[in-house]
Amino acid sequence: MNSCFFGNGTILVPKGDLSVWSTVACDQYTSEAAYWDAVCQLTEGKPSAYHITLPEVYLKEGEEAVAQRIANINAAMKEYLSNDVFTAYENAMIYVERTQADGRVRRGIMGLVDLEQYDYHKGADSYIRATEETVLERIPPRVKIRQDALLEMPHLMLLADDPEGELVETIAKNRDTYTKIYDFDLMQNSGHIAGYLLDEAAQAHITAVMEKFSDPAYFNNKYTTKNAPLVFAVGDGNHSLASAKECYEQVKKAIGPEAAATHPARYALAELVNVHDEALDFEPIYRLIPAQSWILCWTVCFCRLPLSTAALPSPAKSACIFRANWSDGH
Repeated sequence: MNSCFFGNGTILVPKGDLSVWSTVACDQYTSEAAYWDAVCQLTEGKPSAYHITLPEVYLKEGEEAVAQRIANINAAMKEYLSNDVFTAYENAMIYVERTQADGRVRRGIMGLVDLEQYDYHKGADSYIRATEETVLERIPPRVKIRQDALLEMPHLMLLADDPEGELVETIAKNRDTYTKIYDFDLMQNSGHIAGYLLDEAAQAHITAVMEKFSDPAYFNNKYTTKNAPLVFAVGDGNHSLASAKECYEQVKKAIGPEAAATHPARYALAELVNVHDEALDFEPIYRLIPAQSWILCWTVCFCRLPLSTAALPSPAKSACIFRANWSDGH
């Protein structure tokens, strides 16, 4: 890992049939057990991400059953590392092209995020911040899964406000000069994905752009503000990242800040995506909330940035949980 708050590290890519590794995030299809039953059948007897993650659909099985699943996950991770299941890429960052089921291509960069520069608390002034309120009750169950895990496999997406395309899009233009390390269809008709190993020049470019974005003078001039720079907003996986942060804080408390500074728990694997990517949609979420004898329809709006808060509907009828003004940092 370099000195930047998003940089390179050792990234493991499975060998063999990669399609059986491409399970969706653990918090998906929580009410559709049939989906996970199908994944279980597809991956039976084969190394897969399914065997080293805990789909939340299984949390309803009870504490004892969940504890056994976590034990099985840790055992599978140990087995995979012992059996040479992965190819290790040192000092790596990966340019990713994800072809969605609708045919659009989302572009991103896989790398390691420094948890020292992330804070999910309201009012934080760190470089990396949450885009939603973190429900603290959701963290302990995730910590139980992560604290003894030998492998890091989150579904984190960091968003950068980069309308000029200096980060991801500039890297994408040179795609054919990088070494392609995977290219395959995702399971369950989820689309296609390809990954390209970035060279030193590409990584240096990413570091230089992030240094620019994190410069207070640049940030304040861009957004006409005096706030601390917000470089990345957590677009997906905030509770997973918060759990990684909690695990790191526990490690730091146990071994001390100096030793923790070089400990692997300090970092989490994440994908960096431009919030202006044309394949990235922000859609409203509707909630039906019982209130005495009537039903209140609560619209939670996810908005592209920036957007004037004056355009938002009345608070009595809706609420925006993705702040529209990037300079506010929340």
